[in-house]
Amino acid sequence: MRWRTPALVVGAALLALAGCSQGGEPVPGATAPTSSIESASPSGSTGTSSATDESGSVEGQALRLTVNDTVIDATMVDNATSREFAALLPLTMRMGDMLGREAYGTGLPTDLTDDAPRRTAYEIGELVYWPPTNGIAVYHKRAGTPVPEPGLIPLARMTVDDAAAFDLSDGAADVTISRAP
Repeated sequence: MRWRTPALVVGAALLALAGCSQGGEPVPGATAPTSSIESASPSGSTGTSSATDESGSVEGQALRLTVNDTVIDATMVDNATSREFAALLPLTMRMGDMLGREAYGTGLPTDLTDDAPRRTAYEIGELVYWPPTNGIAVYHKRAGTPVPEPGLIPLARMTVDDAAAFDLSDGAADVTISRAP
């Protein structure tokens, strides 16, 4: 795997950037997010529940993201990574501003498969997985260059207007992601 060394370098650089806002000030919690993978079942017990339909697909399933006091609805795309991500829900992650274009957090409770198709172009309103740092991002603004290799893996989409809630240039926030009721 010839890309592992460059990916590690890029990942290390992104971790370093994750701790800085545009003004160079540290973003509290941007590199040390917290997460919770407990979910309540109808019987009241806790545990991880399946987020896939009978075919195993998560395509079109509704997500609910809460950032600060704003609730955003998103729709999942289907790939191996998004199916694994759905199985982790609900979770809460500390996210901070990265490059003025995305809310970014690392520290998912487990590495996700990176076998899904990747790309370096991003779209406003996407929730994506970034494999080198086991992190996720929500793009809220078009700015800067494309994402470096090895690329990102789409997980879900929301409207461009809703994505604006993820402008965390004023400070980091806890973001909760769950399946919509």
